[in-house]
Amino acid sequence: MSKEKLAPETAIQKEIMLDMSKNGNRGFRNNVGLFVTKDGRRIKTGLGNGTSDIIGFTSVEITQDMVGKRVAIFTAVEVKREKKKGSELQEAFISFVRSMGGIAGLAWTVEMSRDLTTKINLPNFKG
Repeated sequence: MSKEKLAPETAIQKEIMLDMSKNGNRGFRNNVGLFVTKDGRRIKTGLGNGTSDIIGFTSVEITQDMVGKRVAIFTAVEVKREKKKGSELQEAFISFVRSMGGIAGLAWTVEMSRDLTTKINLPNFKG
């Protein structure tokens, strides 16, 4: 049985962010962590524990009956290696973003990320 080498999450994240920008969307790396400076100060980074790896927006064209303008919908992509699940905090963040009208989900591939931003469940959505 041969084992297929999986791409590390960081490589998938870069591919997803590049693909998002090619499709008129934007994604930014959200590094969550803690580091200590040389003088001992603790610095927290990122939006907080459980927030997604990629934070950004998906540009959506509003239909004519909605004035015909584009809006940016908050988008969060949690990148995992194939078949891996998000932590409880990550799943809670994804649920929260969705409950507030944003786009959020797990992605193992660029295609999964693209599906999040093109198959939006909004009335009259034209992705």
